Amino acid sequence: MNKRTFHIKSLMDLKLSHGTRFLNYLTEEGRQLGTVKDAERTLTNFYVWLAKNNITPHILLSNFPKKPTYHGTFYYESPFDAIYPSRSASNVEHVFPLAYIPLLFEIAICVTPRIVLGLYFQLFGGLRVGEVVNLKRASLQRKLATGDLLIKIETNSFRTNIKDSSGSNYVKKPRPQRIYQIKDWLDQLLQDHLEMYKPNDGSGALFVNKNGSAMTGRSYRQYFDKLKRTFIQYLRQYGGSEDKILANHLSTTSWSTHIGRGTFTNMLAEHAESPLDVAFPRGDKSLESSLAYMSKTERMRKKIEAKLAYMHEYYVPRLIERNKNNTNKQ
Repeated sequence: MNKRTFHIKSLMDLKLSHGTRFLNYLTEEGRQLGTVKDAERTLTNFYVWLAKNNITPHILLSNFPKKPTYHGTFYYESPFDAIYPSRSASNVEHVFPLAYIPLLFEIAICVTPRIVLGLYFQLFGGLRVGEVVNLKRASLQRKLATGDLLIKIETNSFRTNIKDSSGSNYVKKPRPQRIYQIKDWLDQLLQDHLEMYKPNDGSGALFVNKNGSAMTGRSYRQYFDKLKRTFIQYLRQYGGSEDKILANHLSTTSWSTHIGRGTFTNMLAEHAESPLDVAFPRGDKSLESSLAYMSKTERMRKKIEAKLAYMHEYYVPRLIERNKNNTNKQ
């Protein structure tokens, strides 16, 4: 979420309701209770500072009840009306089953070809939706010696005329990011995407809608929801008993585009030797300042590829070719 979402031009426009909306957004995104509580404490301290310094007319120190502590001091109670995540087991699925990733791609090529490359970037690069839809063709900086792709992630604000309440039209953390090459999937998908989806609005956007305009985060999510429905329907109609069990699980749990980043993180964590092994490929550290770590990311790439080797013996590029003629209709 950002200031454009809230229609905020300066701190003077900030209201208590903005803090509540932000905290509820964290809950909607499936964040844990502790994360939301920590964010609320930070927001409360920030708002108290605003009130003490008379920065905004909408926030007064009287909005924050004083509560005593056992040590004879006091603290300011949160004024926000936040909806917290349940303490019970989460109904949010964060990891997609690896054995079904090739099938997910095959179905995506058939029903939602416009986001297949974005799906790859999320599963094997850990990108968020906002990072995907903000990519330019020029963001594809260079191929590395390993075959991996180095991209530049930054907020480009292609569609400033469209408001997105989810905040998915901006980039949380600008950075260079590495996308892993798994078999030859990346090369094939990238080549076909560049040939079939070209912007006609002058934006240079990598991902475009059927009108040739830069794709929004909301539009990307709609394509993803269509892919979800088709994938579950396919498992129920053509799958075996295990497939049907998975279909039931995926239909009764909540999962969104963020499952790509979660799956990528899970694959890294299974082979990580230190927290940096997970933080760096996810983009939590600057690639520019950590070039000495590149040899370690190559080791991680090979381990991820080995993890997927037991699945399909080869990708199915014929599906891409078969659907080229129908792509522009999607």
